[in-house]
Amino acid sequence: MQPENELRPQMNPRLTRRLMLTRTMQLAGLASFGGLAACGGGSGSSSSAAGSGGSTSTPLSGQIIFMNYPGWIGASEVKNFEVAYPGVTVKQVEGLTSGVSAAAAQIAQNKDSYDMSLGGPVLGEQLLAGGLLQKVDFSRIPNIKNVGQHFIDAYPWGPPTDFGKTGIGYRTDMVSEPLTSWADLWNLAPKYSGKIVFVDFDVDVLGAALKYKGFSVNSTDPGELDQAKQALLEIKPHLLAFAPTDITKPMIKGEAAITVDYDYDIAAATEKVPSIQWVAPSEGMPAYLDGWLAIKGTDRLPEVEAFMNFNLEPKIYADFINTTGSAYVMQAAEPYIKPAIVNNPSLKYDAAALQTVEFEKFLGASATKLRSQIWEEIKAA
Repeated sequence: MQPENELRPQMNPRLTRRLMLTRTMQLAGLASFGGLAACGGGSGSSSSAAGSGGSTSTPLSGQIIFMNYPGWIGASEVKNFEVAYPGVTVKQVEGLTSGVSAAAAQIAQNKDSYDMSLGGPVLGEQLLAGGLLQKVDFSRIPNIKNVGQHFIDAYPWGPPTDFGKTGIGYRTDMVSEPLTSWADLWNLAPKYSGKIVFVDFDVDVLGAALKYKGFSVNSTDPGELDQAKQALLEIKPHLLAFAPTDITKPMIKGEAAITVDYDYDIAAATEKVPSIQWVAPSEGMPAYLDGWLAIKGTDRLPEVEAFMNFNLEPKIYADFINTTGSAYVMQAAEPYIKPAIVNNPSLKYDAAALQTVEFEKFLGASATKLRSQIWEEIKAA
């Protein structure tokens, strides 16, 4: 059996990201950014390299400053980039752990301090609404060709980097029936009552219930959301817990037979207990998607685009995935990605399963408020 850190770092940054997103989805919406004007930006005086769409024959230079999650970069990626572009240095700022809106506010209040950021649709939409998002020139990021079209279509702000799905893990030595769908889970819940754990995160759990009822993960329809609520109230008496941390621990210990959780958690649990099996429910899965965002007004756009392109070199991208242990968006990197990731059912690039993945979006203030209210009612019941 391989150690857990074959799949991901010992200190998993993704937990920090999910805690961050929990805060984000409880916020009111985009209104506080609607009046922000884009101005200034960048990390110093402009290099002589051309701006977006122009020639980059002049050597790149200067410092790129980007906002990131703690440790969410290839172990050797920055060093290798600085070797490949000796005139450019990279500085990372860990600014995404207090919420996406807080990160957007930090960028807005310090327009001269950031050139780019990692982020998902919520941050992309907030920066766009605030006039803080810089359009990138994809002709200068030719390695985008390595990324699956499914991800490119879902992430228009810049190059996608990684994603994560919410599905089902179960112990085949404890559950005799095959599990293939959300419907199977709901149908089997009475039999395995008290041995089912759900991750304690409203967006993903509501998304799973919406998929079970045949609706979009991003539904804002009150009637559809009510059906998802009723489904969760139906299954809640059979849950051992809504677990905010150590979500797979009861299943690993044999106290739970079924867990609704993230792909990377199930992957790590499978390394410890081989009888744990990942299920991509046939109705579809909620998922997040992250990527690179350029900040409006940066005077390092050619350098930023060079870094984005460098990240998508197959060997470099493999370093990113091997370090983070995330599901990946580029099959071309598979020869360089750890077999423990490529061959793991929950993390491997599965074109058929991708067709059932629905990426979560920011839904605006009123829908977010309604969903938060529904979640509070479910938890209080």
